[in-house]
Amino acid sequence: MPYVAIFAVGVFLIAWSGGTNLTTFALLGEITSEPTRSTAYGYSAVIFWVVAWTVGFVPPYLQIHLGPYALTIWLGCAILFLIYFIIFIPRLKRLRHKDDDLFMESKNDMEIKKLNC
Repeated sequence: MPYVAIFAVGVFLIAWSGGTNLTTFALLGEITSEPTRSTAYGYSAVIFWVVAWTVGFVPPYLQIHLGPYALTIWLGCAILFLIYFIIFIPRLKRLRHKDDDLFMESKNDMEIKKLNC
């Protein structure tokens, strides 16, 4: 079990560093255009602080109740992070800023139509 725990921590740190850590802000600045950048920064900041709070607050209670198996939960989180970034980031590589703007405009139009009904 100690080897699984060490592996889980390593995978979680790699996923955290490649994703919702501070590299997210540089990545978002590169893949978003000016009109959508502030919204993307807002969402990433919320995700960053929620995950940071969870990572700082939850582990002591998990350690008390689950003992050495507490880190298996982080292994699951790390696998979800990796799957998300393996699937999502390459798809964004093919998009251009114009495509991103069109996607956001269509979303805004749908929201406005829902509000007007």
